[in-house]
Amino acid sequence: MHRTTACPSCGAGLRPDAPWCTLCYTDLRPKPAPEPVAPAPTAAYRAPVGDPLTQPLHEFLPPASSLALPALVEVSPSSEPTWPCVHCSAPNPMTSTICSVCGSAFLASEKNDSTPLLVVPGVGDIGRLSRAQRIGLALGAVTAVLLPLAVITLLLTGSPPKDQITTVVDAPTVSASP
Repeated sequence: MHRTTACPSCGAGLRPDAPWCTLCYTDLRPKPAPEPVAPAPTAAYRAPVGDPLTQPLHEFLPPASSLALPALVEVSPSSEPTWPCVHCSAPNPMTSTICSVCGSAFLASEKNDSTPLLVVPGVGDIGRLSRAQRIGLALGAVTAVLLPLAVITLLLTGSPPKDQITTVVDAPTVSASP
């Protein structure tokens, strides 16, 4: 004979070794003993270390004077930001769109990049084709796919049996006589 116990939450009958109630899903396993809480770790200067997910970022960053910046980067808070020219490397203000030394446009080499975007064998670079040529190429590609499919469909589709073929005969028209 099976012994049953009652669920402390809903009162349903349960096996004595059931880990949870099958009716209300209450967890019946014994609660683990709480672990002792360790003191919060401290930094080298003995200040408590906070959680980086909940504390402000400025509390975790080192002071700005201790940051070592690379020699190539010149940080000058009083000067306005500049962009380097791709041809002569002269610094130019961000408001200018051409180089003040050589006169080349901002990112001129990137705008006139000659690398093809899409090269199709037998056609070449599609980016250099006119709009009409690209439309013709697209229609040719669609035709090259659909035409063989249509031929295969016609070859594999048999004709209907002769007993299912119905012929429609035009009925004679009756004209009304006076």
